Amino acid sequence: ISSNDIIAPLQQKGKRAVTLNTRPQVLEYLQKRACTGDIILLMGARDPSLSQFAKDIYTTLEKEEK
Repeated sequence: ISSNDIIAPLQQKGKRAVTLNTRPQVLEYLQKRACTGDIILLMGARDPSLSQFAKDIYTTLEKEEK
């Protein structure tokens, strides 16, 4: 199963759902579009670095809010 398999049904229902291939793409996308109150969901299988990436995203977005 791929990310596109997961988001395609959401998109068909008119929901905004995207898949991005690299971490820099994710960070750039979120910097441009994330707003206060948004929920950001990161998913990955057997990726021990994902929690650090989540912290990096939080730190980056928090700095931009100030």
